[in-house]
Amino acid sequence: MWPGSELTVSEGSAVYEMIMGGRYQVSSHSGMVWGMQMEGMNIVGFDNAKQEFVSVWIDNMGTGIMTASGPFDKNTNTVHLKGSMVDPLSKQEMQISMTVKFESDDKHVFEMFIDYEGQEFKMMETVYTR
Repeated sequence: MWPGSELTVSEGSAVYEMIMGGRYQVSSHSGMVWGMQMEGMNIVGFDNAKQEFVSVWIDNMGTGIMTASGPFDKNTNTVHLKGSMVDPLSKQEMQISMTVKFESDDKHVFEMFIDYEGQEFKMMETVYTR
């Protein structure tokens, strides 16, 4: 989670569904994180006016809302999102970036990076398989 911390591995599940006439994708996530039950929800859509993807994330590990947006790169089959969230410990807004790489119809990899003391740090990687 932070530079120098031990890697933790956990398993979970996610259920995806399209809503509002196929305009948005909602995913519900559950699993164990640091020995606690985690529940999260992500809403993703393509903003036709901005010509980019928009993402909103909430979970039961805090009370903040994380927002991000960005383009899809056809060459790498990856969505690149940038946004912000409030760090629950420092109460300060922090910049985040995320990638979702679609490796096949049955696998995609999510990575999340935060700006930690002026340097980008990979805080999480999630591999989704069907």
